[in-house]
Amino acid sequence: MDIQKVVLQLRSIAIDLENGYIMEIGRLEPVKKGWVVKVSGKTDFEGEDGMMEAIQIAKETTKTISGYHDGENELWDVVEVFEDETKATLQGRLNEQMAIYQIETGRIKWLE
Repeated sequence: MDIQKVVLQLRSIAIDLENGYIMEIGRLEPVKKGWVVKVSGKTDFEGEDGMMEAIQIAKETTKTISGYHDGENELWDVVEVFEDETKATLQGRLNEQMAIYQIETGRIKWLE
């Protein structure tokens, strides 16, 4: 996998999606449905260097990252995407996450 290709594809997707995006880095395609769960300890990588670090980790693990803006900061997370809400909820709890996110509806599910 050529990391520069991943970076260029992420940048082209970012132009179209102002609120954030999720990308499967193996196919270089945006993920458009499912429940997103952050991978514990693999979140909030900042800026260009953070993007490169998230890509490297995802390349060896989930093959999926998310990017978004928090004010002026660009942040990156290594994530997993599940079709099934129950499986996503369980994994979110195992990963000690506060919430999971459904892509197609924008719904945030808070975990207790």
